Amino acid sequence: MDTDATRPALRLRHLDTDVVRERAGTWTDLYNACFTAPPWNEPRCDRATYLGQIAWQLEQPGLRGVEALDEAGEPVGVAYGWPAPAQVPDRPIYLAIAKALGPEATTALWAERPFEVVEVMTDPIVRGRGLGSSLLEEVRSGFATAWLLTAPAAESVGFYRKLGWVNTAHIDEIGYDLYVHRANAR
Repeated sequence: MDTDATRPALRLRHLDTDVVRERAGTWTDLYNACFTAPPWNEPRCDRATYLGQIAWQLEQPGLRGVEALDEAGEPVGVAYGWPAPAQVPDRPIYLAIAKALGPEATTALWAERPFEVVEVMTDPIVRGRGLGSSLLEEVRSGFATAWLLTAPAAESVGFYRKLGWVNTAHIDEIGYDLYVHRANAR
C-alpha cells in the first residue's frame, strides 16, 4: 500500500537563470519519461540532443525554474519559464499564438506581462502527489497571469483545468492549445 508515510520525501529547489542552465542537462531522463509516449511521441534523446533542443529557451531573459529532487538528489520534476517580453516576439510560435488569439486578445494578454510556463515535467512514478501543482505555483509566483501550451490529447489537460487554467485558443500551426491562468480567477 502506497501511503504518505511510505513515500519518499521530495525537495523543491528554486533555480535562477544560471542554475537552470547548469542543471538542464540532468533533466534528459525526465524529458524522455514525459515526452516519448503519446500524445507527444518525441524520439528518445541523449543529453547533447536535449540541450540542443532547448538552447534557445536557456537564453531567455528572466529564465527561472523549480526542480523537485528525490531523496537521492535526482530530479523527478521540473518547471521552468520566463516573464513574457514587452512585445510579442517575431518568432513562429508567438506569431501563431497571436494569430489564434486575434489582435485584441493578444494585446490584452501581453499587457498583463504574463509568465510563460515553458516546460512542466513530472516523472510518472511521482504523479498524483501534488508535485505538478507545487511546481506550477512556485515557478510562476509573483505573476498574476501565466500561460502555457499543451497538446489537446495530453493527460495534463484535465490537471490544468482542475487548477483553474482556461483553454483560450487552439494554435492550428502546431496543433497545441493555449492555456491561460489568472491568479484572481480561481
